[in-house]
Amino acid sequence: MLDSDTRDKSGLARRSIGLPSGVKGVYAAADFLDKLSRKRLLKVKGDALVIGNGPDALEAARAALRYGADNAVVVCMGADADMAFTLEEAAAAKAEGVRIMHGWAPTRIAGHADGRTTGAFFKHCDRVFDSEGRFSPKYDSGNTMAQYGDTLILGGE
Repeated sequence: MLDSDTRDKSGLARRSIGLPSGVKGVYAAADFLDKLSRKRLLKVKGDALVIGNGPDALEAARAALRYGADNAVVVCMGADADMAFTLEEAAAAKAEGVRIMHGWAPTRIAGHADGRTTGAFFKHCDRVFDSEGRFSPKYDSGNTMAQYGDTLILGGE
């Protein structure tokens, strides 16, 4: 389930995904990076799925690869022009093996019966901003996908 939009003081749109209680392997990007830096999390296993369009999302994906993830993919709603990260930041992440998928909005988290995340489901996002530059996403709910991830990192913007 996708919760409604909220806006911070700067006017930036923020979206959150309703997480089922007790889901393991799901981190906010800042918490994930903090755990790595404080050595509370020493190894990332399997595939890392990062949802977000900001520099923190890219850094979390890069860190996941550095700490053992087999693969790291960043899924974000907008196109290159809509991102909060720069093309240079994206190029550096791609050079380290991060895959970036544009045009997908999260709809829900998936998980195993044992409570661990298995990834997330997405619907296609045809646009993020309207012609006046306001956050006004337009979705194609008939175009969906699932993306696998043993570790799910919510990067935001």
